[in-house]
Amino acid sequence: LFLTVGLYGPHCPFVAPKKLYDTYFERFKNIGFPKEYDRLHPEMKKFIDLRNIQAVSDEDYRRVVSAYYANVAYMDGLIGNLIESINQHLDRENTIIIYTSDHGESLGAHGLFWKSNFYEESVKVPMIISWPKNFECNVENNNFVSLLDIAPTLIDITQSPELPEVDGISLTSLLKDSRLRFDRSIISQLIDIKGDNPSAMIRRGAYKLISFCNNDLPLLFNLETDPNEQCNLAEDPAYATVCQTLLDELSKHWDAAE
Repeated sequence: LFLTVGLYGPHCPFVAPKKLYDTYFERFKNIGFPKEYDRLHPEMKKFIDLRNIQAVSDEDYRRVVSAYYANVAYMDGLIGNLIESINQHLDRENTIIIYTSDHGESLGAHGLFWKSNFYEESVKVPMIISWPKNFECNVENNNFVSLLDIAPTLIDITQSPELPEVDGISLTSLLKDSRLRFDRSIISQLIDIKGDNPSAMIRRGAYKLISFCNNDLPLLFNLETDPNEQCNLAEDPAYATVCQTLLDELSKHWDAAE
C-alpha cells in the first residue's frame, strides 16, 4: 500500500474554522508588520513591487497571521485523524509515514508573503520520517536533505529498481543512525510567472548564497550567526572568497545567462 495525502493547507487563501481563527486573533493583539523595504536587496524590492504589498497595515497583518496559524492548527487535526486511522487499520510499527511540504510561507518576514524567494521562511520545509520498526524515534537531525531524496529513499527501502537518473540520495542510513554526517550542498532553482528574475540558491555549511539573473549582486548569509538573514555578506570584501567559491559551485548546475 502506497498512499499520498495532499493537504492544501496551510496555503493562501488562509481559511480555517472561526473558533480557531478567533483564538489566534486574540493571541496576536500587538503584532506589527515588519518594515524592511528600504534595506532589502533590489530583487526583493522588485518582488514586493510586483505584488503590490508595500503598505500592509498592522491590522491586516494580524488577520493574515491569525488565519495562517489557525490553518496550521486545523491541518494538524486532519493529520491526527490520518494517524489514528493508521493505528486502527494498519500495523503502525511497520508503516512508513513521511510528512513534508513543497515550500514554506514568508508570512510577512522581510516584508514578503507567499513563496517564490529563497529566504528560510519560504525555502526551508519540514521533513518528518517515521518507521518505528526500523528507524530511530524522536531524533532531530541537522543534515542537509532535499525533497529530491524522497524517491531514492523509498526505492532503497523497498529494494525497487533504481531510477535511470537521480539527483537525490537515499536517507536510509541516516535514518538508522543519526550520528552520520553528509558532506553535501543543497541547490534549488526558481522562476515565477509574475516578472521576477530567475534565481538559484546554494546552501553549504553555515552559508547560503542566492544568485539572481541580470543582477551581479548576490545574497550571502551565515545562517549560524545570522539566522534571520539580515546581513548580506556579499557586500563585505572579507567574504569575497566564500562568495566566489559558492558561485563557482552553483554555476556547475545553473547558468544564469542561459
